[in-house]
Amino acid sequence: MNDQADGVAKTNISDANTKTENRRTNTQTRDAIDAIQELLFDPEVSAKIFELVLGYFQEITKSEKGVCFVSGDNAEFPIHANSKLTALANDQEKPFINSDVLATWVGQKNILNTPIFYNTPIPVGAASIIAKDANLSGIMVLPIVLHSELRAICVLGSEVKNYTPAEVHKLMPIIGAVMCTLQSAESVRGNFLGLDQKIADNRYLSSLISSSPLGVIVVKSDFTILLSNPSAQDMFYLRETGGQSADTQALSGMDVHRVIPNYESLFQWSNQQARYGSETEALGPHLWEDQKALRYDGSECSVNLTIFRYSHGTQRFTTLQIQDNTVNQKRTEEYKRTTQELNALTQLAPVAIIRVSKEWECSFANDKWYEFTGLTPDESTGADWINAIHSGDVKDFLEALRFSMSQGVDHSQEIRLVSPIGATKWVDFNLRILISPEGVVEGFLGTCADVTERYINQEKLRHIAEYDGLTGLANRVLFQDRLQQAFNWAERDNSLVNVFFLDLDGFKDVNDSLGHNIGDILLQKVAERLVNALRKNDTVARFGGDEFVVLLGIDDHLTEVMVVANKVIQTVAQPYLIEGNEIFVTTSLGIAQGNHKNANPDILLKNADFALYKAKREGKNKIQLFNEELEAGSAERATMLNSLRKGLKEKRFLLHYQAICNSTTKQVIGFESLLRFNSEEGDLIYPDRFIPTLEETRMIIEVGRWVIDETCRQLSQWQNCENFPEDGYLAFNVSAKQLLDDDLVQHIAESCKLHGINPSQLVMEMTESVFINKPERVKGILHRIKALGLRLALDDFGTGYSSLSYLQNYPFDIIKIDKSFIDDLSTSSNDTKIVKAIIALASSLELVVVAEGVESAQAGKMVEQLGAHLFQGYHLSKPIPSGDVPVFLEAQSKQTK
Repeated sequence: MNDQADGVAKTNISDANTKTENRRTNTQTRDAIDAIQELLFDPEVSAKIFELVLGYFQEITKSEKGVCFVSGDNAEFPIHANSKLTALANDQEKPFINSDVLATWVGQKNILNTPIFYNTPIPVGAASIIAKDANLSGIMVLPIVLHSELRAICVLGSEVKNYTPAEVHKLMPIIGAVMCTLQSAESVRGNFLGLDQKIADNRYLSSLISSSPLGVIVVKSDFTILLSNPSAQDMFYLRETGGQSADTQALSGMDVHRVIPNYESLFQWSNQQARYGSETEALGPHLWEDQKALRYDGSECSVNLTIFRYSHGTQRFTTLQIQDNTVNQKRTEEYKRTTQELNALTQLAPVAIIRVSKEWECSFANDKWYEFTGLTPDESTGADWINAIHSGDVKDFLEALRFSMSQGVDHSQEIRLVSPIGATKWVDFNLRILISPEGVVEGFLGTCADVTERYINQEKLRHIAEYDGLTGLANRVLFQDRLQQAFNWAERDNSLVNVFFLDLDGFKDVNDSLGHNIGDILLQKVAERLVNALRKNDTVARFGGDEFVVLLGIDDHLTEVMVVANKVIQTVAQPYLIEGNEIFVTTSLGIAQGNHKNANPDILLKNADFALYKAKREGKNKIQLFNEELEAGSAERATMLNSLRKGLKEKRFLLHYQAICNSTTKQVIGFESLLRFNSEEGDLIYPDRFIPTLEETRMIIEVGRWVIDETCRQLSQWQNCENFPEDGYLAFNVSAKQLLDDDLVQHIAESCKLHGINPSQLVMEMTESVFINKPERVKGILHRIKALGLRLALDDFGTGYSSLSYLQNYPFDIIKIDKSFIDDLSTSSNDTKIVKAIIALASSLELVVVAEGVESAQAGKMVEQLGAHLFQGYHLSKPIPSGDVPVFLEAQSKQTK
């Protein structure tokens, strides 16, 4: 990292003891729900489910103690205010909860309506339920409520940890699965043994089967009846004189031919199996009207049958939906009501639904489809529904649909829907192929879930990563990427690349006299003028402060380049009216030309910068073209290079150290090593003057190795100091050339071993520039460094255009928010919004956030409120020599006590 000559600080990261949360939690939650749903049709569910779920509660929350209470009667009875609680599930030898006190809460406090937790210091009222000899740091109470009745109370306890809202959030899906399972067991208790899990997954299945006015029978592959609902019982076992129904289990185990004599003749399954090669395809239902059926007393009746089959592995089930024509009139109203409810459910579903035939004609669409697409029912008929697919997606999507229908396989794809007025919506389109009983593909049923908000958030973060937050122009790294592309094109065409480097004359005076807010508005207006003055194929970017760069079209002749440059000069010089202030600023502009034969992107930018410097020295508001005469002036750089080489032999490089502080506790947790150089005259030179020269040569590798060795040596020495933070760490910076050095990993390992340093106490920082070339090789090197135990930090976050992909594809532990975003934090500034978004992104990726350049108490308070874990900057300390660190630590220790 290259810090500014004024002492602008770069930072380093995270507390050595900070560990990211175990990513297995989501898997554990899914496993818990799967295990609970396996009990969905178990008649003994009440006796099994609470002990099962308590185990998952403890595992997910890492609780040492856990107990589950039910009423004194049993788990199937609700808990009332006068209930005697019984510990149905408890893995503790010694009770840690006073069940009598817990029972007094029932009916008296709303506390048992929703999950709640308490941490030390636990309130007196809550502490009363803890056994006297139990020493707990936190407790969590999880009520399980069914039909507004309290069925169980699970209590978790820990002696070492505090509970968080996030843990409660992770348990809520499991509690929902428990409620669904108990409800299903009550609805059709004892009838669902042996059903496939996919059938059980529908939480509405039990109530639908139980309450349906139509008879439902599920038949196994050996023709025995597995399940029947009350309507089927009444249909085949006529009610006795006393009005009581026959035994509800009477049909279970019976041969289906006893009630449906021609059962086998209804199917020709072998043809379907031969067509699809297996029995795993779900077949659509088919209606068989006026079929003969036999009641228990031998009397015949006429029924309508709707049947379909479902296979899973070696198990195959057939479902019969039976309508007794003799009592059809009695069931008409109930059937209409059920149909209305199903139609209402279709229309009220939060997803768009569309049914399309194999001829690509829409036969049904719900209201959400018309809402998502903006089409009317008439505009969705036939094949016109395809008009809702975005032109950029329609070709691939239709090809995928053709393949799905030809193969009889389902499909899922994210596409864009566009309305007739141009409104675009991203959706997750899932389709299910519809197959007739004869095995013929009839079309598909599609659902569309709106995922537009997710895409909007991704686009916002991408914009943060690629563009300057103040002006909306391209940022530094995006510009460098486009400049590299321009060199690639120029090499093929043997053409020239043209770059402008410019800044504003008098901008500092505007800031000082009128304030930074006016200065920011001025920069925005300048950016607008630059965009309007340039051509469509030109690229303008802001490098920071009042510095702008322009990449012109490939192979513009010098005459045309000068015309554009003069237009820029004249446009910027026009007066600005901002909040009643008439402001005059001009710009100085440097021009550089080159191609692969005499330059590269870095050299071209440096040449343009040098030309800008010359223009400002000539009186500002000038244009200066980099030429041979100016190139001769670069002799200063050669002088600097010789001085650096000599200084390395004479050990005139040194490190200063800047403290890194915990944002909440304000305790120092480490330092960052910052490189300095002593000139022969004894002047202290900052990195911005010599790092570019080191980068142009291989000296950066040699100096970088010295930095690593000195950092390890100094850390070893400080670890013996009384005031150095326990597990305190040091950070050091590497450049792209250093990272690609074949000996880097081995050198770090050897230096740690030589000085007795635990690698976990080192953090290696880098900017996004290290990934521009050979990204795959860089990734491998970073993983090797991580394997040593070092942590990795991405420096200057927010100024690069590929930050999101780097965070996803590279093993970073820390991101450091660039100082440019910290300078102007306030409750309403754009920088505050950007910092908040970056911290939210880091939190989702479980990364530690460091705020760089915190120079005031107000900035320190803001970064703490926004959620940054650590900060560094002049507010805490300037970079100081190693000898001053013990004194600083002693003073800081007294401050934080």
